Amino acid sequence: MLVCNHLEDVQHGEGNLYQGHMLEEFESLSEDNISQSFWPLQAKGSRVHFNAPYASLGVEIQKLKSRFAIGLEDAPAGLVEGVDQINPGGAQHMLPITLDSVYFSGGNLMLLGYGDQEPREMKQANGHVKFKNSYNRVHVHATGNCMEWRQDQTSQGGGYLSTDVFVDIAEQTWHANLNVVNAFAPLFERILEIPVVWHKGRATGEVHICMSKGDSFPSIHGQLDVKGLGFQILDAPSSFSEIVATLSFRGQRVFLHNASGWFGDVPVETSGDFGLNPEDGEFHLMCQVPSVEVNALMKSVKMKPLMFPVAGAVTAVFNCQGPLDAPVFVGSGIVSRKSLSVSGMPPSAASEAVIQNKEAGAVAAFDHIPFSHVSANFTFNLDNCVADLYGIRACLLDGGEIRGAGNAWICPEGEGDDSAIDINLSGSILLDKVLHRYIPGGIQLIPLKIGELNGETRLSGPLNRPKFDIKWAAPNAEDSFSDARGNIVIAHDYIMVNSSSVSFDLNTRIQTSYIDDYSLYKKMYQMKKIMPLVVESVDLDLRMRGFEFAHIASSIPFDTPRPLHLKASGRVKFQGKVVKPSQVVDDKIYGALQSIMDQSKLESDVSRLVGEISLSGIKLNQLMLAPQSTGFLSLSRDSVMLNATGRPDEKISIEVNGPLFFGTNDAIQDERLLSIFLQKGQLKSNICYHPESLTNLEVRNLPLDELELASLRGFVQKAEVQLNFQKRRGHGLLSVVRPKFSGVFGEALDIAARWSGDVITMEKSVLEQPNSKYELQGEYVFPGTRDRFPMESHGNGFIQKAMGGHLGSIMSSMGRWRMRLEVPDAEVAEILPLARLLSRSTDPVIRSRSKELFMQCLHSVGFNAESLRDQIKAVEMYHDWLDDDTIEDITLPALAELRGYWRGSLDASGGGNGDTMVSMFKY
Repeated sequence: MLVCNHLEDVQHGEGNLYQGHMLEEFESLSEDNISQSFWPLQAKGSRVHFNAPYASLGVEIQKLKSRFAIGLEDAPAGLVEGVDQINPGGAQHMLPITLDSVYFSGGNLMLLGYGDQEPREMKQANGHVKFKNSYNRVHVHATGNCMEWRQDQTSQGGGYLSTDVFVDIAEQTWHANLNVVNAFAPLFERILEIPVVWHKGRATGEVHICMSKGDSFPSIHGQLDVKGLGFQILDAPSSFSEIVATLSFRGQRVFLHNASGWFGDVPVETSGDFGLNPEDGEFHLMCQVPSVEVNALMKSVKMKPLMFPVAGAVTAVFNCQGPLDAPVFVGSGIVSRKSLSVSGMPPSAASEAVIQNKEAGAVAAFDHIPFSHVSANFTFNLDNCVADLYGIRACLLDGGEIRGAGNAWICPEGEGDDSAIDINLSGSILLDKVLHRYIPGGIQLIPLKIGELNGETRLSGPLNRPKFDIKWAAPNAEDSFSDARGNIVIAHDYIMVNSSSVSFDLNTRIQTSYIDDYSLYKKMYQMKKIMPLVVESVDLDLRMRGFEFAHIASSIPFDTPRPLHLKASGRVKFQGKVVKPSQVVDDKIYGALQSIMDQSKLESDVSRLVGEISLSGIKLNQLMLAPQSTGFLSLSRDSVMLNATGRPDEKISIEVNGPLFFGTNDAIQDERLLSIFLQKGQLKSNICYHPESLTNLEVRNLPLDELELASLRGFVQKAEVQLNFQKRRGHGLLSVVRPKFSGVFGEALDIAARWSGDVITMEKSVLEQPNSKYELQGEYVFPGTRDRFPMESHGNGFIQKAMGGHLGSIMSSMGRWRMRLEVPDAEVAEILPLARLLSRSTDPVIRSRSKELFMQCLHSVGFNAESLRDQIKAVEMYHDWLDDDTIEDITLPALAELRGYWRGSLDASGGGNGDTMVSMFKY
């Protein structure tokens, strides 16, 4: 509907009509046809079409003629003078007057389209309407300043518009010229039949629109420069915004060059062309995405968040071709270092992995696993909503590569269809390094010797509940993992793990569920590092056949490096559910919890995994620990409690309080506790550890022969260690019967030591052999005071250096020491194994001093490396060697042939960066 009001000047051509009567008739015409339009527009449905209003416009013109045919009785007398003959056809009361043109200026022009809530308005409108050829031709010209539409008015206004519309009813053609300057883009919404809702933007340029009989869509020519354009395509997941482009119209196609803008949170650059006619229009566009964060990309395409967090920035290039309602996107995407923007990544475990490993080359991450390269090719057809993925390639930062291909049905129906996803992946990873990513800093993972892990993964199921089926094998695994292989299934409601090797068989099933509001509060959960996965129950069956879980190379300074193996055998079965102790209704489970937990934890709402555990034939090397025991296991985020019993003299109890893992920067809480109690017949072991407080260790009747710790053998009657870190006090004692270590045999070994402040004192320690006896006393003083040299500041370095064979240098650099060795009586033959042990020192300090002594000996006899050849020749020339001279072999007794007894004492001291001194030796 067009309304023209507030006209300052209206002029009419041809005919001296009575002005007042004419205006009344014109107003009557406007009132009777208030729902009709002089503009070549027709309201149809919810959109406005360009159509030729030939019939309707002709009817209106005929009505206009009848309105302006004035009767004789209404005309002034001067106008009818000379009229002496009346047409007998019924028009004897009519005067043949026509309307040629209407001019207007300074008015307001308003257009109220079908479905509009408010009219589109033009201020200060000037122009005219001309009628020709008996109203079969109409020319409308209008200029003025447009007003902004459907938003608050701004100082910019709606821009300037100048239009000329020509309509030929007889020929059934029309054309229009539009000239706009900084025009408000939403004003042109629904002018063309395209499913677009305009939000904002400005346009400047000139466009010519024409349409003839038989055309279903007009042809457009001209050019528009648009900026800040924002619009929403119906059914699109996101809207376009901040579009800057030059639109060149050629017929029914629009050409773009270097157009840029945003699709949701995705920056897009586009060149090419596309058709405007919905019936046969097509896209021919080349698009580029400079860089977009992967989470922002998923949000822009309305993709639900994945089960685990991801991070990285994607660069993509793709073509858009095909019909307007079902185009096909073909392209490739890559995650590169150039496009990485750390500030744009939401906080999560994945973003932390990228930030921490950025210097090492990380560009993306999946959960805690960083990647150095990720790329893929894709084809997405909007007609069937199927995305084909091929050429998938991902390189792990720690080594390994994953490749794959597949397809996905991306649509609302695909969220519940079991065949929506079908993707196959294969590749290799280094499992040790991947597992290390999940271990907090400061905790060293025992090497698994699995090596490279080869696997194949099939991803299937609906979009919102995908299923991972992983088959893996470790061809290069060693020791207990030789011939290791298995299958892992991760579904929406369960996780199943089946693995085996020469040393173990593992079957596990975990019932799971997911947080209902995870997608709504994804950022909060990821910031708190809360997984969307919720464990409901666990069913585990583990069989071990000499499974080696500890392999430590001995680095004792006086011993050759040899492995220390700890192998476990037996079977462990566990069935448990995740419950809150305060909500347990099973009397058996509640009674078990009551026996291993205090009342405060029973009343808490902390969820924990609780269930029955069975231990069968559990052995450590050859030492039997649990022949047949059953009990309960309770596991939570900050505690572990195990209580299992067998026969009356068999019991295992383990309690761990506080976080199970902690980093080097995390404060150790006072309530942390590690307690282990083991009883198997006469064997008893009790360990209690309070960090920064107390440590107690007590062992009774331990057969070292069955434990098989390297070459250590014997029977530990008693071993006890008590340390109070707050008071800096402690003591320890060890009593071993028939000890044996690296060829050194004994009848008994007794050691006693105490710690007081900065002094560690070794009280009289005795080694008894069948015919020998050795007594050792000593003392070690830590350097400085407790404030200057706190124990915790040197703990890690001391252990690392000692394990690396630097014990001598440590003892010399850290503090003073002294020792006294008394040998009341000893047989020479019994000391030979000890001498061999001492001769196999691996301490670099001893090796260095031996090298210096050797070089000093060479220098003392006149040899040096630079003149060695000349000196040897001189010796040959000086001596007159005779061919028949022979040097008789000198036979010396072997060390093993020595016999006899000896006694003596030795006093030695050193350390504190001083020289080691032997003050007295008697033989």
